[in-house]
Amino acid sequence: MLARRGEVYRQLDGYDEALTDFTAALTANADDAWSLARRGDVYRQVGDYEAALADLDRSLGLEPRDAWTLSCRGETYRRMGQYEAALADFDRAIALSGRDAWTLSSRGDTFLRMGRYEAALADFDRAISIDSTDPWPIASRGQVYRAMGQLEAALANFNWALELDPHDAWTLVNRSEVYQLLAQYEAALSDINRAFDLEPHPAMLARRGTLLYAMGDYAGALNDINETLAQDPEQPMVLIERGAILLWLGETTAAYADFDQALALSGAEALALVHRAAAHIALGAYEAALVDLNQAIPLDAQAMIGRQGPNGLALRGEVYRLLGQYADALADFDLAIQYDPQHAWAYARRGATHRLMGQYPAALADLNQAIVFDLRDPWAIAGRGETYRLLGWCDHAVGDFTWALGLGGSDAWVLARRGEAHRLLGQLEQALADFNEALRMRPNYGWALVGRAATYAQQGNLNQAQADLNQANPLILGSGPTRGGGREPDDVGAMLVAAQIAQQQQQYETALTWLNRVVEQSPSDDWCWYRRGQIYLLLGQTTAARADIQCALERARSALVQTPDDLRLQFQVALYLLAMGEEAVASEQYEQLAASTQIAALVRVACDDVRDLAAGSAPGSVASQIGERLAQRLAHIT
Repeated sequence: MLARRGEVYRQLDGYDEALTDFTAALTANADDAWSLARRGDVYRQVGDYEAALADLDRSLGLEPRDAWTLSCRGETYRRMGQYEAALADFDRAIALSGRDAWTLSSRGDTFLRMGRYEAALADFDRAISIDSTDPWPIASRGQVYRAMGQLEAALANFNWALELDPHDAWTLVNRSEVYQLLAQYEAALSDINRAFDLEPHPAMLARRGTLLYAMGDYAGALNDINETLAQDPEQPMVLIERGAILLWLGETTAAYADFDQALALSGAEALALVHRAAAHIALGAYEAALVDLNQAIPLDAQAMIGRQGPNGLALRGEVYRLLGQYADALADFDLAIQYDPQHAWAYARRGATHRLMGQYPAALADLNQAIVFDLRDPWAIAGRGETYRLLGWCDHAVGDFTWALGLGGSDAWVLARRGEAHRLLGQLEQALADFNEALRMRPNYGWALVGRAATYAQQGNLNQAQADLNQANPLILGSGPTRGGGREPDDVGAMLVAAQIAQQQQQYETALTWLNRVVEQSPSDDWCWYRRGQIYLLLGQTTAARADIQCALERARSALVQTPDDLRLQFQVALYLLAMGEEAVASEQYEQLAASTQIAALVRVACDDVRDLAAGSAPGSVASQIGERLAQRLAHIT
């Protein structure tokens, strides 16, 4: 009788009374397998897993083929995170009982936590076919679809589960997260508010704080998260969330304090390290970021920032990209995408890395994939626009930059690049408008000053162009390729524009002065040597010109060893060979390159370069003939 009354209490969630009755029953009969199993389940329900396992093990020692007890022990293992042991018990229980929806759901949840989504779906489907009135497997199936990125299917399952049980707070939380991922923020907020009213748990406050942060309500987000931490200050996940908000608001010291405090607590070390690394990156402390990421990745390579942000591997790849260590960057991005084939953030940054390496088709493939996975990411869209611009597809570039600006608000970087695309299209008034707006936002933005100077030069306003160059030159500190490598224009770019302006005015000595500084600043840039060689030719200094063009050829060939797929660099090697008088070799190389590429922009640039070279040659020269053939190829492609 005591055991039966204990079972009634257990089913009514009266766990203290149930424990009292089962213990009394077992005092009378210590080998009562039924009472041992039920008391074990009560211990599981109250979170005393070791006591639960002790009772369940004893019960199974007495009755090893009891499917119910096996299921309870499997559920205990699942809650302890011992998933393989849980699966072993669930498998045995299902083999014994056949159509047990509860055990199928428990095994499905175990598969979900292990990332085995197809197996999880199969179990939840079977459980629902047995009992379609139980909201648990339906809501759990929604979680699987959410994890797989199938948000509409997830939403349908959460809706169904809530029709069956409108007061399930955690299903409301899960549906809120899907609404957030779909950018339906008001619906997401409505669900999380209902969930909090039903179950005012600190985790609900923290979740609402995360949502308010995504909605741009930083004060509301901090208020919810601060209240959560006031109730329980030792919550590493919530500390990390607050640190992320503080970092976004520029309160770096407070953000670091939260990340450090989270690190001092157990349970979220990898996540705290990844977030602290992001803070280091925001401050330009890349080496410190690498230290944190190298610690985080062995702990949990998939610890992520937010729900669609980078994991540790992707973030380390980004650090390597920013440091110019492109091979290491690609290796990390590849691994991040292997872990998550729909990792839009990693695809976008890998695409940017390919762009910096001059691998434009690979860059476009990755950026296109990133945009498919996240149509509202202005970073990826602007990155594709920049790739189009570097390829000479300026109409497409303007379209992407405009799209990105519509999603992300005004951004000086994107405005300046759209201005440059307009300039290259000859749309000089639009170019000036974009450069002016970029400079209004960032008055000392050297890149925009250089672009505006080039625009003024095209308009014939050389005095204003020179004024912008004078302002830009001390502002731009970097160095590197301005043409082959696809890096941002820097002081080298400013000097090249200044040299071009001087050349337009036939002030060749002034142009040479600028180009001497260019070569000194960026001695590895083949295009800089070639440009100076051209000025030497205009000055009649053929020996010096030949020496510079030879240097350009050597540097371009050396760069091709690192990036052998860079078609633009291959065209430049052919140009330098032609300029050196190796006409047969150059002609053959141009034929092969023109025949093998479908990228009209590359052929157009190559055609312009050859025609510039041919301008100083006799009519009918090899350079003129190559220029004509390239023009014909361009007409065929377009």
